[in-house]
Amino acid sequence: MTNTKILLLLIISIFLSCSEDEKETPLPEPPVIKSSEKELISFKFTMDEQNYEAEIRNDSILAVLPSSTDLTKLTPEITISEKATINPASGVLQDFTNLINYNVTAEDNSKKLYKAIITKLNSENKINTFSFTNLAEGQASYSLLNNNLSDIDTISYRVPYLSPIKELISNISISTNATISPQSGETLDYSIPVKYTVTAEDNTTKDYLVIVDNSLGQLDIDGILGNDYRNKKPTESIAFFTNVLNPIKDSIQVKLVSTDDLVNYNLEVQNVNYDNNEVNVKLPDSYNNDNYRFKVFIEHDNFDESDSFTLDGGTPNFKQVDDDNNNVYNTLLLLR
Repeated sequence: MTNTKILLLLIISIFLSCSEDEKETPLPEPPVIKSSEKELISFKFTMDEQNYEAEIRNDSILAVLPSSTDLTKLTPEITISEKATINPASGVLQDFTNLINYNVTAEDNSKKLYKAIITKLNSENKINTFSFTNLAEGQASYSLLNNNLSDIDTISYRVPYLSPIKELISNISISTNATISPQSGETLDYSIPVKYTVTAEDNTTKDYLVIVDNSLGQLDIDGILGNDYRNKKPTESIAFFTNVLNPIKDSIQVKLVSTDDLVNYNLEVQNVNYDNNEVNVKLPDSYNNDNYRFKVFIEHDNFDESDSFTLDGGTPNFKQVDDDNNNVYNTLLLLR
């Protein structure tokens, strides 16, 4: 019996000893899992009590603000994932005229880069260039008249005479992101002024009045000297130059008129050189030697007269003169 008690006490002692050992060795703590969230949730500006929320698209922050915004002095309000941090921080004044990088760092120190692209609406509403695609051959030019900013801007456009002024097709370039009405490329009647309205991206507008002129310039004959056509025989060709000519040759009429207006001949227009505005005409089959001038029409109400010149290759010219005794007789007209 004694041996049995001793064995029982020994077993209890060993059990108690093992229990004590187990209490002295604590179980390991579970690992701490840190957040990897690093999202940019919202990005906004508040100006004049108005909120402007940026669009967050993948890794880009995009916002278009009013045209009056000063992009150099903007303070964004930014919301990010819980436990994350951002640099630059929310509420820090920034210059957004250039792209700005925002770095979001998660609790686990992983990072995500966002690029802030902040722009403003374009307020420009200008016509940059204006032309036509179906003009007749010849020179065209235009000028922009806006001397008084309170008045409508006017584009004064001169086009070649034969251009289809009632069916001209425009080609217009305007400010970036602006629109224009009527649109570029439309076929319109410009025999009367046409008003264009350019609308900027911020909806401000500007009007232009387009006035097209296809009339010929006022004819001017210059540079003819008195002796330029001496010794020219009847039916010979002679030439002169003008500043402008009608592109329709049959519309050019040339008369040879004596300086006393008593004699005039309709001259045949033989050739017209439009490169240098040279006109070649044929002298009459016969003419009396005298001083003459050209009278040239390019339209019924557009004409000019040249300086006088001498023709002395034709028939000698006798004119009646009175002597000191009131005797009338014919004398040969001497030309100088």
